[in-house]
Amino acid sequence: MNCYNHPETAAVATCADCGKSLCKECASLYTTPICSECNLERAKSNKRSAIMSCFSSVAIFVAVFAFVLFKGGGGLQPSLLPTL
Repeated sequence: MNCYNHPETAAVATCADCGKSLCKECASLYTTPICSECNLERAKSNKRSAIMSCFSSVAIFVAVFAFVLFKGGGGLQPSLLPTL
């Protein structure tokens, strides 16, 4: 079995995601033996996850802020303020 990217070179590993054959040079590009195409897909997926996580955090913050502002009275109750 030969490398997917270098057909003249013998394979020493397979891509952890898709199973393509990888030579020593290709298998050592990343921490895990993975082909460049699958590495790109992983990077895209990680970026999407980070963006969605950020949007979720902002949405939760806005929802809690709106709840406190409109349902919670917007601050301290007058009976809890110190008297002068």
